[in-house]
Amino acid sequence: MLPYRYALLSGAIALPISAMGLLLRKVGIGHVIASGFNFSLYGFLIYFLAFEPAFVLQIIPQVFGSQAFLESEIAYFLTVPAYMTFPIIAKRYGFRRAVYSIASLSIALSIFAFMYLNFYAAIIFTVFGLAVNAVITGFLRDEDLSPEKIGPSMNFSAINGFIVPTMIYLIGYIRVSAVAITVVSMALLFTFSAMGQKAFSASTSSITHRA
Repeated sequence: MLPYRYALLSGAIALPISAMGLLLRKVGIGHVIASGFNFSLYGFLIYFLAFEPAFVLQIIPQVFGSQAFLESEIAYFLTVPAYMTFPIIAKRYGFRRAVYSIASLSIALSIFAFMYLNFYAAIIFTVFGLAVNAVITGFLRDEDLSPEKIGPSMNFSAINGFIVPTMIYLIGYIRVSAVAITVVSMALLFTFSAMGQKAFSASTSSITHRA
């Protein structure tokens, strides 16, 4: 596991390169700015929070040591059918309920996986963390978020892959901080998904007008 200073370095390199890639696109930068990057703050926050379990998995090798490879092998093997099954179940019972379930289970699983070092909880936590994308996209579509905004919002949220491990190393107490960050992220995911895009947009608009 790389120390946080290497994560900071990689982020410092990756972010300017990403900006350069945007500038070099065939679409004029003026057009991109004028269209607002087809970006949704609500979609960004949902993806940003939902991806946290996937990014916190970077500490698995340090926490589980020699068992980490076996845990990853089993979890990745199960992720493929989970990725195909989750949207079917979510469509049947509702994507919002699926988000609630994933957020609640991720909190419980993170405690058992990182605090009690439960091998099987870590496997299920990994599966949920990697397969959550299949459910979040459907949820945002149900929230009438246009496909043109879903993609950029998801891509920008990938910055959490730099933020989460860096925060864990900066805070210290790796196992405790991993659980704390997961609990906060999933609680916020639960709150924002329950609020919905329209209510979220209305609340942010009122805050902006007050300012």
